[in-house]
Amino acid sequence: MIKQMDSLVGKVNPEALRHVRGASAEEALLGAMLLHPDRIGQIAAAMTVDDMITPFNKRLFDLLVTRYTEGLLIDFAVLAAYFNEDEMAHITSIYRAAQTRNEAVEDMGRYVDVIRHEKSLTTVSAFSDMSDDDAREMMEMLRKMKQ
Repeated sequence: MIKQMDSLVGKVNPEALRHVRGASAEEALLGAMLLHPDRIGQIAAAMTVDDMITPFNKRLFDLLVTRYTEGLLIDFAVLAAYFNEDEMAHITSIYRAAQTRNEAVEDMGRYVDVIRHEKSLTTVSAFSDMSDDDAREMMEMLRKMKQ
């Protein structure tokens, strides 16, 4: 079963395999949002879609927040219109994992903190992979923004 889930995650959200800690926090947060849609407003006030690390989780987060903000229904039948079969299987596994946890609102804040921390590490990593010229250009742009 675990091998199947790793295979599904790799297929649906391959970046999760590179960013295990961040993706795990994202999925815990998304699971809480699916399980308790009434908490979406609180979570959306604490972070934005740009804080998310992995593209699949970012897409799910954006859809949940958008539907919540617009006062639209959030359920699996609706999600199935936006995600394919494999993606829905992964979303279902995220939801089931959330059902096994007994999370308080404070846990959501910890997940947000982990996501932001892990996102900052990806930014640093991306910066270190830049060419010297690109890094100088980025630093100059940051200096101008700061002025």
